[in-house]
Formats: sequence, structure tokens, C-alpha cells
Amino acid sequence: MEVNEFKSRCESLIERLENIIKTKVTYTGYEGSDDVLREFRHLVYAFDSKLPLNEELSNPNALRLCTPYESPDGSKTDRERVIGYMRFFIKYIEDYCE
Repeated sequence: MEVNEFKSRCESLIERLENIIKTKVTYTGYEGSDDVLREFRHLVYAFDSKLPLNEELSNPNALRLCTPYESPDGSKTDRERVIGYMRFFIKYIEDYCE
């Protein structure tokens, strides 16, 4: 896969996750978010299995999204952190690979 394809896929994952967060929140989580986050982990690994970001993403809480029902403040922080990882990956590609 070309470098720009990784970037494009990550941008698509951010968009999908933001749509899920806006529309599919339940008491038990964001419906469909686990699939998006799993796909993001695999995307980063497929890009470079030795990328230090993989080690951070291996932490189970790194990509955890608590809902507003669990913690209104924590929910916002989780969203910012998770999307931040995704944006960091895009920035890495732009800075070092394009």
C-alpha cells in the first residue's frame, strides 16, 4: 500500500469515529467504535510494525472511549486523546514519509 493510502485511510477512520461519537452513543459505549479503533491499530501496525506508536497503542486504555454516561469530562478527554493518536499518525506520515 502506498504511503498516501495509509494517510487517506486514517483520515477516513477519524471521520467515521467522529460520526459514531455524534450519533451512536449508548449506555454501554459507542456502537461501532471498537471496529474503527481496531482498524486503526492494524493500520499503524501495517504501516510499520516497529513504529513506537504501536507500543503506546498496545496499552488497552490508549484507545478506550468512555461514554458521557460513565464520565462527562472523561468522555471528552478520551475522544480528544484517541483522535489525537490518529492525527499524530497522519502528521508522522506528512513529516517523515511524504
